[in-house]
Amino acid sequence: MYEFFPFEAKENWQGMMHEHLKLTKEEAVLRIQKKYAEHIAIYDTIETQALEMADMIASGIVKSFFKSYA
Repeated sequence: MYEFFPFEAKENWQGMMHEHLKLTKEEAVLRIQKKYAEHIAIYDTIETQALEMADMIASGIVKSFFKSYA
């Protein structure tokens, strides 16, 4: 994904993607273990993190768009 949006540091992308995968794995394990309260809590964390990822992607699109027309 980094290649599409070079305006953000590669380490930031990698860190965000690794965190997302870690949280998703944890969510799946909690659901399998039927720990529903913890599952819901981690889901809320994933939602917040996904919105942060979306903000980063949107920012890259805007920067890319304005660079094309500058």
